[in-house]
Amino acid sequence: MIRCGCPASIAGGRGVDMITGKYPLTKVIVFSFIVVLAVPLSVSPASETELAAFRTVTSSLVAMSGKRPVVQQTSGFDVALKAADENLKSKKGEKYDTAFALKAAPWIAKALARCTNGLPPSELGPFTVLARVAESGKVEEVMVRPPTKVALCLKPSFEAAKGPKPPGPSWWVRVDISIK
Repeated sequence: MIRCGCPASIAGGRGVDMITGKYPLTKVIVFSFIVVLAVPLSVSPASETELAAFRTVTSSLVAMSGKRPVVQQTSGFDVALKAADENLKSKKGEKYDTAFALKAAPWIAKALARCTNGLPPSELGPFTVLARVAESGKVEEVMVRPPTKVALCLKPSFEAAKGPKPPGPSWWVRVDISIK
């Protein structure tokens, strides 16, 4: 048994026991849980699907704990988009963006022709591709939003691509595609 050191209003409104001068006895129930995470032995970047699943699990745990998150979580896409936009603010970033576009335009055009072949106009909505380019020029990671049929079809073409060497490591590039 645990004696409640709380005010009478919290202790059921019964007030202090006049004989003992103590608050009435109350029950305290403690819930606890254990979280087990499986950690892979190899290290590779998480996919959008894996990140979404992780956010769902952690949000559930936060909800069960009764605590609300203090900051809004941003997705990997949002973080990469911000980095790509920041890269464009420098002279080196502008120059690289132009060089990347010139090198990528031919293979993007071929891939788009393949990916849009036979699709109705309703399937040809605009989308954004974010590509993280390594120091060597090889594309390390690709994300698309929204994940339209065309965007998902085009994604492997970016993954196989090699662009010019960027001004820095893991350089994010933004490619907005609108099909007319």
